[in-house]
Amino acid sequence: MFHLETLTPAASYPVVAADMKAHLRLNTSDEDALLAPWASAACDLFTLHTGYVPINTTFRVNVDALPFTNVLLLPRYPVSSVTSVEYLDQSATWQTLAGYYADLTGTPGRIILPVSPPSTHYTQKPILRATFVAGTGSSAAGVAPLVLQAIKLLAAHWYGQRESQIADKLNDLPQGWKTVVDAYNLNLRADRWPDDHDHHWRNCVHHC
Repeated sequence: MFHLETLTPAASYPVVAADMKAHLRLNTSDEDALLAPWASAACDLFTLHTGYVPINTTFRVNVDALPFTNVLLLPRYPVSSVTSVEYLDQSATWQTLAGYYADLTGTPGRIILPVSPPSTHYTQKPILRATFVAGTGSSAAGVAPLVLQAIKLLAAHWYGQRESQIADKLNDLPQGWKTVVDAYNLNLRADRWPDDHDHHWRNCVHHC
């Protein structure tokens, strides 16, 4: 089991109301108050579906058990840095873990734990936590154009269709959105964490 928490949210979103107005070819400001939240929500949903983080955000992943491969995969990407790795010792005090290696050359980013793991607390959870930064930078400049387009597509879809059904036809999500999500989805979502029984992630650990 694991829990992912956001320690420092992104300073901004990659798509703002002005971007949506240009995308929708709107000449008025009547719905600016709606456009920005739709774009922000579309960005958040993209991250939840794929694990991809557009703007730098600091996360902490809390893990209940040491991975049997000694490899901790980070559930958000791209990871730019690992700030710290800590373990809960037998006296229930968080200690800095020494001797780990942060491999950020591929996706997902991963932390290689020492071969000889430390002695952790017997009953309290979590026993391991890692703080890391994920994102393409501090602004939208580094965000992939496909990601920006997907966010705009979904926000525009919500703008034009404010119910999930129109004329008995289900139109919940635009196809362009789904195509980009599928391309960026590495199954790093919070509702699907790689565990010891997940063969896909076993292969990824050894080959990614």
